[in-house]
Amino acid sequence: MKDIFEPTKADLTGFDAVISAFAAWSEETFPLHKKVAAHLVNLLKGTSTRLIVVGGAGTLFVDSKGTMVMDTPDFPAAYMGVAKATAESYFELKGGTNVLWTYVSPAGDYDANGARTGKYVLGGDDLILNSKNESYISYADLALAIIDELKNKKFIQKRFTAVGERA
Repeated sequence: MKDIFEPTKADLTGFDAVISAFAAWSEETFPLHKKVAAHLVNLLKGTSTRLIVVGGAGTLFVDSKGTMVMDTPDFPAAYMGVAKATAESYFELKGGTNVLWTYVSPAGDYDANGARTGKYVLGGDDLILNSKNESYISYADLALAIIDELKNKKFIQKRFTAVGERA
């Protein structure tokens, strides 16, 4: 096992994909989100290796004016720091054309203990809701959506989100 900043280009040669689910949860470590994304882009630029970065829902749009979830009045203050930090990782990738990147914005309620239903609905840049009007997905169903994206290649140099139903 290596520190996330130790791998070299040579270490990643031959891989079909690199998936980063890096998370930092304190004021001191928030800047690492952008730093990790930039480091991985640097290692993978010009290669055919996919880069999938799992970030946050804060940058999803809630209206046609481009208002992001994290800019809405009801966004929980306790999550603002991590939302801004994961946004930086998205902005590091967005618009880049020298890496086969995909940014994953989980649903707002990203449930570590939720059941694997095997079903989910995909979206792009906009916040989407399930049949109960919730922004919800289990870790297991989001993992399935990521694996399916690796196979289907629908969101290369794009972002996607996914929602599921509570089991």
